[in-house]
Amino acid sequence: MVNAVILSAFALVSSSCIAAVIVSYDFNSDTQGWAASNVNGFAASGGYLIGTASNNDPQLLKTPANITISASQTWSTVVFRVRELDDLSGKYIGSAGAPAFSPVGMVVQFNSTAISSGFTVVSSGDDFHTITCDISSIVDKTIANFRLDPIGGALSNSGSETTGNSFEVDFIQVNAVPEPGIALLGSLGMLVLLRRRR
Repeated sequence: MVNAVILSAFALVSSSCIAAVIVSYDFNSDTQGWAASNVNGFAASGGYLIGTASNNDPQLLKTPANITISASQTWSTVVFRVRELDDLSGKYIGSAGAPAFSPVGMVVQFNSTAISSGFTVVSSGDDFHTITCDISSIVDKTIANFRLDPIGGALSNSGSETTGNSFEVDFIQVNAVPEPGIALLGSLGMLVLLRRRR
């Protein structure tokens, strides 16, 4: 019986630490307040944010962002889905005969904290790649300014300059999790209730 209670505790802690979606942008109708820097032809079209890099530092900007979490939460991840068309090959990055997608040169920035490494890239169909960035190091509870690079910088993907490469962003999502102490307290409370039921 003790083992069952312990297993229940682990399950409760795990379930209480599941990330919650704080904000999600899907671009089905418009840019949802996003702007761009170093990008030509920036628009929302066909359910995507689209544009072409005018130099090696294309950026998507949400200012003001006004994304807030509660005192009992911490930031978890930013997840976005993107495909990139290489100007030189005319093929989507990662498709047959095209170079693999690389996050080298990408930056995600909240307020004054910039993250430029530790990205996870997963191929997610139709030449799209889903990028996950760990943002648990962000201490601010409110994101006033949000920058996201939709594709990598110079020489990062095709072995050529990023200038002239086009992108399509399917969605951008920001997630948070409960503070570890809050999650543990909630789980301990549930354990007490379980033990009382015995």
